This record gives sequence, structure tokens and C-alpha cells, in this order.
Amino acid sequence: MALVTPSTFQGNSGIKNQQFWEFSIFLSGTAPFTYSILSGALPPGLTFDQPVGVITSPLKIIGIPTTPGSAYDIELKFEDALLNVGIGNYHILVDEWIPNILPDAILNEPYSEIITYNTTMNIDAFGGIVPGLPSGIVVGPPIQTGPNVYEVLVSGTPTETGTFIWNQLYSQVQMPEPDPQDAINSAPITTLTIKEIKKKKRGIGVPLTICCDPKSFADKVCPPIVAHRGYYYQKLPNSNCYVLKRR
Repeated sequence: MALVTPSTFQGNSGIKNQQFWEFSIFLSGTAPFTYSILSGALPPGLTFDQPVGVITSPLKIIGIPTTPGSAYDIELKFEDALLNVGIGNYHILVDEWIPNILPDAILNEPYSEIITYNTTMNIDAFGGIVPGLPSGIVVGPPIQTGPNVYEVLVSGTPTETGTFIWNQLYSQVQMPEPDPQDAINSAPITTLTIKEIKKKKRGIGVPLTICCDPKSFADKVCPPIVAHRGYYYQKLPNSNCYVLKRR
């Protein structure tokens, strides 16, 4: 029998519209090898690096998957020059990263928000931020809180306004032995808008209009004498009311 490595694999994951890592199927036996598809298909956007027929080892799955939310099973038959046969069964998932739109931050005020990543992939490590973060904001290390669930804390005190977009890189060992490979890609886009809230000016603390009842002159000064620095009260025609005016 031709030896196929791996002969089965579950959960090899791709991300919609992102480069799929070269998943390799290694063959041993007497070259040349041939392969055919017994059942199933690859996810849309993925293909084999060699067409059905005579191939060299390894056979790779490559491309950019375009359809998320589905699992695909494919069964392959391999044969070497001595007609030894090997069978390979592969299960491929396609995820879709949903963009993170964070709640708005306020300029020069403390900010804290947690991003949760849910994925069918076993992420090996998270890396840097591309292209960068707004001044005063930092992204903490991802913490795994469950199977394929990671939380990242975004915090700090922003010192600039605007809308900022970044990606967090991650790596995953996609290719099993004998040729492990680290793949680097981008987690979902994160968007944060930082706004400045201008404080309202305080009022001058005096009424805009005062109306005086002649019968109550004993209770208050009428007409009013003192208003506020830079203001005075002007009597309205044919009225016992006074309106505040700027000097």
C-alpha cells in the first residue's frame, strides 16, 4: 500500500478571502504517483497544486477560500508505480472573521474594552498590530478563555481623535509532521473611533428677563440695578419687565 501522510485530517481551517496555508499530503512508495478524487470536493477558492493524474510528492491544497460557514469533506485515492493504493480523507472548515467595531472612546478619558475571537482554528500565537494603534491605546496579549476562544483587552487613555483601523496578526501550525509550517495571517479588522467632547460654556448665572410687580417692590430691587459684569437690564417699552443686555 502507498503510504499517505496524513491519511486523515480533521479541522484544517481556512478564512474567507485570506490566503490558505499550503496543506501538504506526503506520499511514499515507488514513484511516479497518481491520484484521483473518490468523493467530495474542496471549498470554493481552493485547489490542488497539481491536477488529477501523475504527480510528485507532496500534493498541496492552496488558494483563497471564498465561502464561509461550511465544512467540506474530500476523499482521495493515491496509487504508486507498483499499483499500491492509499486512501486519504480530509475535512476542511472555512471561517469568516467578523470585523470588530468597538464602542467610541473619548479623547483624554480612560478607555477599556474586550475583543473576543471565536474560531475553529487552534491559534499557535498572536503577533503584532498592523498598521498601528492610536496614541495612548494599547492592546494586551490574547488570553485563551475556552476551546478556540480568545479575549484581548483594548485599553488606555487616547490622546488623538479620529477613526483608527488595525489588524492583529496570528500564527497557526497548519501542516502536520513531517513538515510543520507556521502560517502568519490577520485576525479581523478592528475599528475604534475617538471623539472629543467639548464642554459647554457656563451661563452667566442671572435671569434673562425680570418683570417687576410694583406692589412687590419691597421684596426686591426693581428696577434691577446689578446684573453681571458686562451686562445690564434694559426696561421694555410699556412694561414692567427688564431684559438683560450686554454692555
